[in-house]
Amino acid sequence: MKEIVFRREDGYINTGVNYKVVIENGETIPVGNGESKKVQLDNLPTKVYAKQSWFRSKEITIDNSTSEVILKNEKFKSWMAVTIGAPLLMTGLLPRHIWDDSSTAHTVSMVGFSIVGAWLIYAFLIQRGNWILIDKKTSD
Repeated sequence: MKEIVFRREDGYINTGVNYKVVIENGETIPVGNGESKKVQLDNLPTKVYAKQSWFRSKEITIDNSTSEVILKNEKFKSWMAVTIGAPLLMTGLLPRHIWDDSSTAHTVSMVGFSIVGAWLIYAFLIQRGNWILIDKKTSD
């Protein structure tokens, strides 16, 4: 039996949302923003990953040398979701209200919506396994 500390670094994104650490045997451990939890694991080596909603981290293997598992938010992607996604969505919506029947408005809207759609597919479907960063520390 080995005691492992699961620690989530304090961050400004997703502060009110718990991450769930999913252990290979099906057990889940909620870890809040800036929180640490000690857990006794029986079967080592075991694989774990972190998830929040449909986002998740890569899977890592915990063995006898592991002392701590660190969870972090992928700041760049979370920042991009708000900073780039919202203006691109507005680029698709606003021209229709400004130049109602103009062909330029329809072109600008279609380009804006196409970029938003491609970005959503990339960020939320293709890269959904990289939104939470997970790392382990080993005991010396």
